[in-house]
Amino acid sequence: MFDDVDDFNGYTLKYNASGQGLHPSYANFTIKVDVVFDGVSLGLVNEAAKRITVTVITPLDTEIKFATHKANF
Repeated sequence: MFDDVDDFNGYTLKYNASGQGLHPSYANFTIKVDVVFDGVSLGLVNEAAKRITVTVITPLDTEIKFATHKANF
């Protein structure tokens, strides 16, 4: 349902924010999303925050990672 950040864990589909497929020039790119508890790295109880990491793998096998945290307050 994608109503919680955990729903994106393991996500690999290539769609834009409008739900449309990406341009064919991105066909050789890979996308991976990982969501894990990581409050400890923020000085919180581990279950108080999650780290979301989006990895884009280019056709040349270069990994580009983007990460952020979602905390519960």
